[in-house]
Amino acid sequence: MRGVRGWVPVVTLAFLAAVVAELVGSNNTPTIAFFNPLVALLLMALYGPAALLLREAWVRDRIGWPGVLAVGAAYCALNEGVVAATWFRDDFGTFSTEALGRAGGVNWNLIVTLTVFHTFVSLVVPVVLAGLTFPDRATRPWLQRRGVLVCAGLIAFVGITSALSDQNLDEAPEVAERERLVALAVALALVGLAAVLPRWRPPVTDRAVWAPARLLALGIAWSVAYFLLFFVLPRALPAAVIPVTVAFEVATVALVVRVVGSRRWTPRHSLALVTGVLVPSMLGSLVRIATLQPLSTVAFLVYLRWLRGRIAVTPEGSSRPPRTTPP
Repeated sequence: MRGVRGWVPVVTLAFLAAVVAELVGSNNTPTIAFFNPLVALLLMALYGPAALLLREAWVRDRIGWPGVLAVGAAYCALNEGVVAATWFRDDFGTFSTEALGRAGGVNWNLIVTLTVFHTFVSLVVPVVLAGLTFPDRATRPWLQRRGVLVCAGLIAFVGITSALSDQNLDEAPEVAERERLVALAVALALVGLAAVLPRWRPPVTDRAVWAPARLLALGIAWSVAYFLLFFVLPRALPAAVIPVTVAFEVATVALVVRVVGSRRWTPRHSLALVTGVLVPSMLGSLVRIATLQPLSTVAFLVYLRWLRGRIAVTPEGSSRPPRTTPP
């Protein structure tokens, strides 16, 4: 990996972010669509710059976990509030108006649940996988000033062009534009908040870490709990969605901090945890044969297997991620 060109990790993370968010982490986009280079590039432009900038901010010690949560919320505002406009649609999926927590033309329940997904699945998981893919560069910045500006410019371009589009809300384009502009302003405000929040990170301890098999189970349990939170709770008890989801997000960070903040934590543990997070959605893809979803799952499993093989032959002492590596 020492001879890898500097742009390779950047492109890899951009591709991983799109694949994890749209394919193996959610099955939102059919695998067959990724065979179209234009679709793949568009999704990389949507997910990649945000993941790259989050990673740079973490590695350069510009943010801590409070900032990560703020950036995750900002990205949700961009993706769901501006690009897809799911924040404002009154016909999202099979949810009723009550299940969406709809008030004032905004789907509040959907906002908080999708914020959790985009924070941890769309951003944190790809960053972790990219660090495992390029361990020699895991703690070093990947972007110079020009790269940061390009990523910021791509995000701004996506946000502005989407805000001025009425493609998803054709029935009321003037409302769609106003709502999207508000969501874009919210995203910018959250990014500014992330920059000023305390740069808190877990203290280093000598606490014993869980075995990889246990962490794999933990990741699976987290995803199952999230799916119940997203699909079941809004229909069963919509008034509880926001407080329960906020508690779930806080508990997620607390749990990650507890299991990761140890000198004994290694890449094997990171790989087991993120694999577990993705397992339920990968299993769900097996029933979508018509859109070739199993193909992306198999390919991603091969990639995870490759990562596991590389980590297994790495001396345990040298495989410990330094403190600047995102968990």
